[in-house]
Amino acid sequence: MLHRKQRLAPIGRVRTVKVGGGVVDQLQIRARTEQDADCLMRELAAYSPTRTGRTISVEFHHRSETGVLGVLAAVETCLSANEIRSVQVELDGRSYMLAPSR
Repeated sequence: MLHRKQRLAPIGRVRTVKVGGGVVDQLQIRARTEQDADCLMRELAAYSPTRTGRTISVEFHHRSETGVLGVLAAVETCLSANEIRSVQVELDGRSYMLAPSR
């Protein structure tokens, strides 16, 4: 379940950068613990995530709604399966709290 929060601590801006003539967007996920971040990295392996501390970034070279929803679904699966309370997600300069559906 994705909840919009007005006052989340900033986790960095979603960066749009040019790479080899193309545009790359990033979705960032901030886990509460190192163990949660480890779990998310395993779940998101198909998306080639990168990690700095507890912040995980997924790049979209040709971003589509389907791609973003796929990442969010994988995160929610990980949260539900591993009893992770929530994570912060930032996309397009907006922060969200993602929690498992109950």
